[in-house]
Amino acid sequence: MVLVIDDDVEIRQALTDILEDEDYTVVAAANGKEALEIVARGPVPDVILLDVMMPVMDGWHFLSARLNHPRLVEVPIIIISAGNEAETEARKVGAYRVLKKPLHLDDLMSRIEDCYRVSQHMRREVSAAAPP
Repeated sequence: MVLVIDDDVEIRQALTDILEDEDYTVVAAANGKEALEIVARGPVPDVILLDVMMPVMDGWHFLSARLNHPRLVEVPIIIISAGNEAETEARKVGAYRVLKKPLHLDDLMSRIEDCYRVSQHMRREVSAAAPP
C-alpha cells in the first residue's frame, strides 16, 4: 500500500490514479494529521509519498510525529516538494528520497519500486526475527 499525503486534491487524485494503474493499493490523506489517523485505523503503508507544504499538519511535522508511532518509523518516505530546501531537510529527518515538483513519471515509479522493495525486505527481517 502507498499512502499519498498532499493537500492539493488534483495532485492527490493524479498520484492515486497513476499508482492504481500500476496495481498499487493507494490510500490518500489531505494532511499529516489525517494520515496519522488513517494509519492508526488501518494497515501500515509500504511507502509514503509526502508533500511538505500543507495546512493543519505539514510534512515536516508529520515526519516528527511519526517517530512516536512505532508502526511508521521504518516506512520509507518519499518527499515531494517544489521547494529547494527539501533535499537538505529530508536528510535530517530520515526521508528516503526527495522528488521535485513537477514530478516525472519514470522517477516517481522508480522511487516507489525501490521503496517498496526496501519495505518488503524489512518486513521479512522483522518476521524472521520474531519468536515462534
